[in-house]
Amino acid sequence: MHRLWRLPRRLSRKRHRDGRICWGGATVNICSVLVHADPEQLDEVMRTLTGRDGTEVHQVSPEGRMVITVEDTGAASAIDGLRQITALKGVLATALIYHHFEQDPQAGLSLESPQ
Repeated sequence: MHRLWRLPRRLSRKRHRDGRICWGGATVNICSVLVHADPEQLDEVMRTLTGRDGTEVHQVSPEGRMVITVEDTGAASAIDGLRQITALKGVLATALIYHHFEQDPQAGLSLESPQ
């Protein structure tokens, strides 16, 4: 039988719009996203993306396709960042390719049940 684990009382519980519960920032979300931009506005879109916190551009094609990662920041969750990117001028479409979440190593919590 598994034992229940307890979180320290000093951590606050936050429920996100997507239903997930975060304990005091204990999780890290990383999203891999394919962005298709208008080739005529590609430079402007790239400048905007590279200037965003939590966003990194990895590959760009001359046809306007980009592979980026979006992570949680203190100001917005990764999914909120993805919504904002989708609404950018010059972005034609976005597609979530991969989503990874894990415990924040700096939070010092173990989300596994004790042995």
